[in-house]
Amino acid sequence: MLRSASASGADHAVPLAGRNPQSLIAPLLALVYALAFVDRALVAVAGGPIKADLGLTDTQFGLLGGTAFALLFCLGAVPLGWLSDRTDRRRLIAAGILAWSVMTALCGLASDFHTFILARIGVGLGEACLIPAGVSLIRSGVAPEKRGRAVAVFLIGATAGSALALLGGGWLLGEIESWRTLFLGAAILGLPVAVPVLIMREPARDPWPGLGAAGRHIVRFRSAYGWLTAGTACSIVLAQAQAMWIPQLFERSFGMTAGRAAILTGLLYVLSAPIGQWVGGALIDRMRRQGVAAPSHMLLAVCFALSLVPAALFCTAGTLTVAAPAYWLFNLVVFASTPAGMSGWQRLTPSGLQGSVMALLTAAANLAALGFGPPAIGALADRWSLGPALLTVCLAAGVAGIVLALLGRMSFAEAIGRLVEGAD
Repeated sequence: MLRSASASGADHAVPLAGRNPQSLIAPLLALVYALAFVDRALVAVAGGPIKADLGLTDTQFGLLGGTAFALLFCLGAVPLGWLSDRTDRRRLIAAGILAWSVMTALCGLASDFHTFILARIGVGLGEACLIPAGVSLIRSGVAPEKRGRAVAVFLIGATAGSALALLGGGWLLGEIESWRTLFLGAAILGLPVAVPVLIMREPARDPWPGLGAAGRHIVRFRSAYGWLTAGTACSIVLAQAQAMWIPQLFERSFGMTAGRAAILTGLLYVLSAPIGQWVGGALIDRMRRQGVAAPSHMLLAVCFALSLVPAALFCTAGTLTVAAPAYWLFNLVVFASTPAGMSGWQRLTPSGLQGSVMALLTAAANLAALGFGPPAIGALADRWSLGPALLTVCLAAGVAGIVLALLGRMSFAEAIGRLVEGAD
């Protein structure tokens, strides 16, 4: 098994200005991420009513839920990551909350496909600041030996937001007259959370050496970054691209209403994804303490391999008693893989470049995963049916992810060794 020259890699503790309690940084960012995913997940919750109301095909719905959001979420992350390395990260996140809340309200007011897709593009732009600024805050405010779990807590916020949208939105769909009320209500929820973000203190970080330095750093370690980013894109496909279709799979396969399907999906999320993310973060920290050179890659490969059989089961099951537990297991192992990408990127990136580098890599991974995954599923569903379409994309992403993760181990270990030597 590959091992690094140092169990801690090239990480260095950065002194905190004003010193936030380390235990509060990740939970607060997780709360913000939860709100972002409430807005993001409502398209999946109300997918059936939205399609019926606006007269959408599966392909159009895939574009609406995936490509439209990913477009400016990915492209906007680059300049916003640059800003997060140069400006107050708290204010940047607070401005993002305001922007995506307004655009979520506009989603609820949309009257046709084109209006809705423009509003979804706006939601993506508002949320684009969160990952680069949030991961940068974790890097400069949390000790190196605790960052795997801190990243996991941050990501659990996304899962909690999805679950809240599915459970609460699914229940409300049976109580309200229109899906539009869900979007308007979610827009109001986000605004108060900007206040504690502005109140928290900004941790100190290394001086920003410029955007060119971020590009040169990525090019210098391009092999390590490239393999890990490609594997992370597969993880995003398995965790997010399929998720917007699951309530509709339950509706079509088992005759459930949109509300009941959303509630069931939310329950399965709550009982699987947060556990998986926490276990994944803890495993990364454990492997690092044991001196494993590429813990992110090992985690990705194992989780992808474990996801293949349950994916085949829930996509082809003839009864809900088989499909539901199979999807729970699939979600558990897939979400255990999700801290791997961010944790690996953090180890490769100096603190002064975190925002810019994270933005570039997040943009690349999400554009590939969300720009391709949901519309590919929709196009295949229009040609075949939803179950085989989901299975095809899940198996393709899983097998590709195993190969990418294993091929990237050596270059990652070499990069960490070079960083350690440079630090010494």
